[in-house]
Amino acid sequence: MVKVKKKKKLNKSKNLPVAVKDRKAFTPKEVTRIKIVEYLSNPENEFLRWVDIATDVCGYKKDNQLFEIFTVEERRKITREALDNRRKNLDRQCAAVDNALLKKALSGDRESIELWYARFEGWVKSQKHIFPDENGNPQKIGETKVLNITEARFKEIIHDLNQKV
Repeated sequence: MVKVKKKKKLNKSKNLPVAVKDRKAFTPKEVTRIKIVEYLSNPENEFLRWVDIATDVCGYKKDNQLFEIFTVEERRKITREALDNRRKNLDRQCAAVDNALLKKALSGDRESIELWYARFEGWVKSQKHIFPDENGNPQKIGETKVLNITEARFKEIIHDLNQKV
């Protein structure tokens, strides 16, 4: 006979985020951190200032409360964690954008085709500049030749160039 586990009922507390509902052993600081990370991780939520997070997300009356609870480094870590989570949560939206780009590229839109190849094939649009000489032949630019000329000859060349200009 197979035993079926009963599903746990979740604590329906309005103030606690999903991650906290099943666990009671968190300190108030940890609960606040989890609330902030959960709120900022959601791509549909606006990325608020800390004073707004204190009042609007955490429910504190003092808007500077989070500055008293968390150090600068702790706030940076919270922000980094939330941004990383937010990027992970954007997968569906990125897939929708990729599909729209592909459809537009398949319809023949040149910019979309270039962007598609740049995005998925690592292709980089480049331009080749040709500098023709007086006969119309491409010059070989980038090749360096070492000329052994005397100082007197160099002064002559400079003098001739100044005469032409």
